[in-house]
Amino acid sequence: MRRRRAGLGFERRPPRWRIALAALGVAAVLGLLMLEAASLGWIYLQRGVLYYGIAEKSVEDMPAALQVPDAVFHPYMGFIHRVGRKGEGWTTNNVGFQVASALPAGAPDCCDYPHPRRMGELLVGIFGGSVATDFALGAQVSDTLVRRLREIPAWRDREPRVLNFAMPAFRQPQQLATLAWLRALGQEFDVIVNIDGFNEIVTSQKNWQSGVEPIFPADTLWGAWGRELEQAAGRGAPTSADRALATYYTAMAARRRAEAGRCLLASCHVAKRLIARLAHWRGERLAASSRRNSDGQRATLFPTAIQSRFGENFDVLDYAAARWRDSSQAMAALARDAGAIYLHVIQPNQWWRESGDYRPIAADHIYGWVIEPVNKGYPALVERVPSLRAAGVEVLDATLLFKGQPDRAVYADDCCHYTAEGNERLMSAIADAIAAMHAEGRAVAGH
Repeated sequence: MRRRRAGLGFERRPPRWRIALAALGVAAVLGLLMLEAASLGWIYLQRGVLYYGIAEKSVEDMPAALQVPDAVFHPYMGFIHRVGRKGEGWTTNNVGFQVASALPAGAPDCCDYPHPRRMGELLVGIFGGSVATDFALGAQVSDTLVRRLREIPAWRDREPRVLNFAMPAFRQPQQLATLAWLRALGQEFDVIVNIDGFNEIVTSQKNWQSGVEPIFPADTLWGAWGRELEQAAGRGAPTSADRALATYYTAMAARRRAEAGRCLLASCHVAKRLIARLAHWRGERLAASSRRNSDGQRATLFPTAIQSRFGENFDVLDYAAARWRDSSQAMAALARDAGAIYLHVIQPNQWWRESGDYRPIAADHIYGWVIEPVNKGYPALVERVPSLRAAGVEVLDATLLFKGQPDRAVYADDCCHYTAEGNERLMSAIADAIAAMHAEGRAVAGH
């Protein structure tokens, strides 16, 4: 007999189904532990911190430094601030560009555009996105850039006037379009400084992933505002059923985000994000369908869908870097025609690993998604510096300017923006580059 009665010294062997069930349970536990470990590692690679103990934050909670609130559409530039807006330390001029509220004495009528040249003035135009905006506003109240430019022998008797033509979220070719439009208005320049690189990379990838032309303005702004206006006006859907379905998925995605709460496990957080992305993908497909009328033609007044013919092995970041290079060459040509110096500055960014290991300011920062495009796209930008210089474009590769500096001293947030000290360092580097252009005879004669 295989089985003996209990109490006679023999142990009863468990049934096979119980052994199998126990083995499955152990395998399930091990699988969950492995999934949790993988999720934890993925979150760490994205955010640079362990998941446990941090607060979740929605990607929709974008900090004010990246937003363009109360904006209006512009026929050439895409979007600008509404005229008369006020922010912390700035107001907008007659065109919608930000001007520092506390301008130095002697500039009471600065800076509506086109800004007329006054006797002895050296006009310095700053172009780019939000990083360039912060830089320009800082240079308008700090004497670092002004003083350093005045030290250049050819400009000792000139009074530098820093004019801001940068706008948060701008990316090429918006800077190029802005310069062309301003030159058409008769705006004069002595120095043009274009500070960019980050937006060109991350916006191109974001647009591409959303099915939008990669070189369009940021679809999360320009396209989203347009679609919101059209939805409010009841435009864009071929049938009421399509419109209702798109609205339903949008509402359900928002409801799921609100009800989900905080996950205790990293794997729960990853699963929730994947579900949200699937819902967003489904909603985007419905929204794209709703933007076509019954005969298949585009009905939207804000078309963003990709129309260009790209090959199967299309590399959106390499393409973005090529268009960035072409836009800069065109800006340099416009500057030469205006008798101005053009300097292209590639902005530093903390997420590029070549600049060192970055420790985030906020444990729950929302910029993990930029790490991959920055580390794939920044090398593509740097690789094009020689061809830009060969074409006669002056380039300051400032990507490693903050390497070795304490993160908190130079970076104001976990995105890309700088502290006052960081901007001061960049001002000095730009002044040094312009001074070298003069000393080596590479600067055109000013007015």
